[in-house]
Amino acid sequence: MSLIKHELYKLFSQRVIYIAMIFLVSIQVLYFFADNNIKVHKPVQAVFHELQHMTPDDKLAWAEQLQAEERKRINDQLPYDKTLEPQIIASYEITRAQGYGIDASYYLQGWSNVLMFNQQLGYYLIGALCIIGLSSIFSREYGSRMDSLIYSSKHGRRRTVSAKLAVTVIYCATVCMLYGAVQLTLSGWFYDLKGSSEPLRAIHHFFAQTSYTGPIWSYYIIQVLFTIAGCSALGLLVTLLSSLTRHAIIPAFIGGTLYLLPDVMMKLNLWIPYVSETIVTLFPYSRFVSQDHLSFVHLVPSYEIAGVPIYNETETLFYIALYISVTCLLVYFSMRKRQVS
Repeated sequence: MSLIKHELYKLFSQRVIYIAMIFLVSIQVLYFFADNNIKVHKPVQAVFHELQHMTPDDKLAWAEQLQAEERKRINDQLPYDKTLEPQIIASYEITRAQGYGIDASYYLQGWSNVLMFNQQLGYYLIGALCIIGLSSIFSREYGSRMDSLIYSSKHGRRRTVSAKLAVTVIYCATVCMLYGAVQLTLSGWFYDLKGSSEPLRAIHHFFAQTSYTGPIWSYYIIQVLFTIAGCSALGLLVTLLSSLTRHAIIPAFIGGTLYLLPDVMMKLNLWIPYVSETIVTLFPYSRFVSQDHLSFVHLVPSYEIAGVPIYNETETLFYIALYISVTCLLVYFSMRKRQVS
C-alpha cells in the first residue's frame, strides 16, 4: 500500500496534469454553454413544474389543446407569441413521450446532458487527460536512470510494476469521476437533476427503444463503471507503451493515434478494405470510453452461447476485460525482460 501511495504521489506531482486538466475542463464548460440554450430550457422546465399536479391524461389534453391553438394561429397568419414558446415546447415533449407510452413528469434536459456527455465530447477529454498523465509513468524513471535502483532488488520489479498498474486504474477512475462531477454540477446548477427515479425511457430523445427497465440513476452508475473500465483499458495500453521507451512523447503519440484513428476513420468515412476494418477491430478504445454501445437496445443478440443471448453490452464488457488482462500480462513480460542499466 505504501508503494501505491508513493506511485500516486509521483503521478499526481506532474504539473502537466493540472495544466491539461484546467484546459480540458474549460473546454467542457464552454461546450456545455454552447450546446445548451439555457434561456429556452429553463422556462420549459418551469412549465413542467407547474404541470406536476396534473394527471397524465390531463397533461395530454392540455398539450393537444395548446397545439391545436398554435396550428390555428399559424393558419390564421397571426403574429407569433414569443411568450407561449415554453408552453409549446413542453406540449410537444408531452405528446412525443405519450407516443412512446411514457408519462413526461419531468423535463429531463439535465439528465440528458449528463448521460450523453461521453458520446458527444467526454471520450475525447477523458482520453486526452488519461494519455497525458500516464505517458511518462515508466518513461520518467528510464530518463532519470532511476530504473536501475528500483528494479534491482529481488521483489522491487514485480511490486513496482503491480503498484504502477494499480495506480493506472486509480488515475483512470479519478479522471472519469472528475469529468462526471463537472457535468453533474453544471447540469444540476443550471437545470436540476429531479426525475432521477424515472425510467430511462423517459429520456425518449435518446433511449425510447431501450430494453433497460431501471431508473435513470441506476443506468448512470452502470455508465460510470463502464467508462472507468474502458478508460482503464486505454490507460493500461499507454502504460505498456511507456514501459518500452524512455521518451514520454512516444507513448503519448502512439496511444493518442491508436485511440483516435478508428474514430476518425469512421466519422470521415475513410474506409480502406481490410485495413480499416482491422484497425477498428483491434483498437476499439474510443468505443470503450464513449459508451455508444450502452443503450441496452436488445433487438438482435450479438451471439448466443448455449442458447443464452449475448448482447452488445456483455460483449463489450468481455472485450474490455480481455484487453485489460492481456495488457497487464504484456507489461509484466516487458519489465521481466528489461535489462536495467
